Amino acid sequence: MKKILMSAVLISGMLFTANAQEGGLEIRGGFSNMTSVLKVGGAKGSGSASGFHVGGVFSKINEGKGVELGLLFQNFSEEGYSTQFLSVPVTPKFYLNEKINLVGGAQFDFDLSDSFSKSTNIALGIGGGIDLGALALSARYFWGVKNMIDGGDSDYKLSLNTLQISAGFKL
Repeated sequence: MKKILMSAVLISGMLFTANAQEGGLEIRGGFSNMTSVLKVGGAKGSGSASGFHVGGVFSKINEGKGVELGLLFQNFSEEGYSTQFLSVPVTPKFYLNEKINLVGGAQFDFDLSDSFSKSTNIALGIGGGIDLGALALSARYFWGVKNMIDGGDSDYKLSLNTLQISAGFKL
């Protein structure tokens, strides 16, 4: 837990330091949905929990392409079950024109509530967005590529997928 908090403080400091040099900081929040997919032998099942995310995102763009680095708190709950993650998305960003962008990259999710036997999820995702002046709207989907079960193999696997629909305000 201490490592996660120290990482969060370090990343936050990098976000604000980078903003002082060049680039843009965005405060972002919105709807999140996590789908857990369990595979046992040939059988497969899934469940989902909805919630919210809130945090900050720094982007550095040059000639229509760049990178976006974020620090988001995500909370999911469903029928008495609740879990929280500190998520760090790292996504290359490409502008199709002055307003519309596409992103694709990785997200690292740190389990703050010790809900899973492994505390870090790694996911790959894609998405897009639109910039409307200081307002930014985006949608992203991340597929979990890491087995969240200790000792799990290809016949015993739990993966976490996340949908994020966001609104952000550029500072």
